[in-house]
Amino acid sequence: MKRLLAILLLLSVSFATIQLVTPKHIALRSLDEVEVSPVGPGHEVFLKFQRKVSEYMWDEVRLVNTVDPDWELDSYSDYKYIYYSMGVPPSKASGKYTFQFEISDREGLKDSEVAIVQVVVTHGQDDLITVFEMPKKVEGFADREAPVSFDVENKALSRVNYKITYWVKEQQGLAKETITQSFLSGQTKAVTLPVVVPEEGEYTIMAKVWSEHNPNINKQVSTRMVLKPTFRSKLRSIGKGFPLVPLTMAPFYAVFGIFGW
Repeated sequence: MKRLLAILLLLSVSFATIQLVTPKHIALRSLDEVEVSPVGPGHEVFLKFQRKVSEYMWDEVRLVNTVDPDWELDSYSDYKYIYYSMGVPPSKASGKYTFQFEISDREGLKDSEVAIVQVVVTHGQDDLITVFEMPKKVEGFADREAPVSFDVENKALSRVNYKITYWVKEQQGLAKETITQSFLSGQTKAVTLPVVVPEEGEYTIMAKVWSEHNPNINKQVSTRMVLKPTFRSKLRSIGKGFPLVPLTMAPFYAVFGIFGW
């Protein structure tokens, strides 16, 4: 009985004329619909169709209905898949957008098939991203890189770039740094911040995850960082403190301070 069920399953897959692999793995028959949700403004919806199904080889995916001209559309293929990319305009309002595709083979051995993809765009922050807390405390050394890591989850079924800006709360003179991280559909990854603070002490490290295409996405996390002194940081402290020592010793402290920099 199990063997019969396996054979029936294989037959059902082989006769399914269209196979969508990404962002959802699903068999599509003509006029079937698949919903891609959620998707954010400025994201890229990336469709991957299986080229060969049974004895047929699909060669082209063509959009046949009219959509807004500001969508960025592109298609290409390799020996195994046909890819279709849809860039969501940053200004696109929340809602459901319909794309009707015609999939055909250049040999004309099989009638063209139709697949309908519903793209659901949302501006809701909690629908698109989760930013996990940093560790409560990070330890390191002054004037050396003290990495701070935390996880970010892209909950959307689309590709996206997020900006991460980080800074030291107690040292306003230190410039804010920004890095960009790319996320695939549904991907969770660790973001590592290469934090460097010149002097020993205890600091608050702040980080903001934000989207330049969606002002609603603006999540902030923080951690406490404890930095131990190094030989170089001590020399730097001496250089800053020499006016408090006797004038006869000032030149020597000044020299040590120069080595600290």
